Amino acid sequence: MIAKSYKDLCIEIQLLELRVKDLKEEYNFYASFIDSKPNGIRVSTTDNERVTGSKPYMNPEDAFSKCTEINALLVQYDKLLTDKLKTKSEMEVGMEQLETLEGKINYYFHVKNKKLYEIADELGYSYEWIREVKSRHDKKEKNLQSTHKF
Repeated sequence: MIAKSYKDLCIEIQLLELRVKDLKEEYNFYASFIDSKPNGIRVSTTDNERVTGSKPYMNPEDAFSKCTEINALLVQYDKLLTDKLKTKSEMEVGMEQLETLEGKINYYFHVKNKKLYEIADELGYSYEWIREVKSRHDKKEKNLQSTHKF
């Protein structure tokens, strides 16, 4: 259960980081419409041998409003991400202190991203035994999850 919870937390963190990246790109897009010129951003086209100005895609006030909304979201996501990273760190410390063989195997496998043969070398057991214990633990977890479906 702990390992699955840890993996879910890591996935949530990755998804939040993707959303923050997307919001930053969106912020930069709207910020490009905020200009120090009095009439905003303008482009020129030639029409009937004259140069005419076109309307900007978005006026600076609307762009500023959008940037403000996005900034508020970024602040919220930053706090949420900070809290989740803190929880992840605390879970790693707690998982490292597990004394059962299953706990140690899951810590090395899920947190340290080690292969089963590397875990066997580190803990001083045979690869076959580590694989057997991990397999038994995974089956037990799968049975628990199948009985607790929502």
